Amino acid sequence: MTLAALTLYPTIWVGWLSLQRRMPIFGVSRFEGLGNYAFLASDPRFWKAAQVTLLFTVASVALELVGGVLAAVAASRPARGSRIALSLLLLAWALPRW
Repeated sequence: MTLAALTLYPTIWVGWLSLQRRMPIFGVSRFEGLGNYAFLASDPRFWKAAQVTLLFTVASVALELVGGVLAAVAASRPARGSRIALSLLLLAWALPRW
């Protein structure tokens, strides 16, 4: 229940803010409706940014998938130095959590 509230409230708040035109410096807030989305749909910079983001996402997921599968295959075969390699893999996995 707590996790749902912590997820739902910010999602609704950001959705509400996206329907407004705000200038916090001047304290101006005006309801814009779907005008912001209409502007984005017609802005070529938005579509270029979306294209770059999609390309980056596909490339990074593909590289991580290939690297992960190769590491798993290499770690599953008993070979000379496999304990050291497995230790380094686990160390790389554990370090970002500190």
